[in-house]
Amino acid sequence: MQRIPVVERPDLKGAALRHGYEYSAGDGVPYWDETAYYRFALRQIEEDLEKPAKEIDAMCFQLLDRSLADETVYRRLRIPETYWDYVADSCHSSATPDTIPAGRIRNSGCRSGDWRS
Repeated sequence: MQRIPVVERPDLKGAALRHGYEYSAGDGVPYWDETAYYRFALRQIEEDLEKPAKEIDAMCFQLLDRSLADETVYRRLRIPETYWDYVADSCHSSATPDTIPAGRIRNSGCRSGDWRS
């Protein structure tokens, strides 16, 4: 893996805010850092990243299943109560791998349980 330093996009904070993302540097640490990217060899992706990524993906869907059955999961994750119905409704209606409201795991599809029916 190589860490490649780059210059951050101009007005990154403004662009984030215009797209509805909060942008803050809590405790002096920026939420989003664009000062570098990482380059991986194909072997590293296939041998070192794919299996753990699939395991994390499965754990995320297990957690989603648990959250639909037990609201204490939402509380422990500090998800505001105003979003609970949104998550549940999205998962029970027209959820597809491209519409699941689960952040970065959304492209992986729904593999855990039968929470979409």
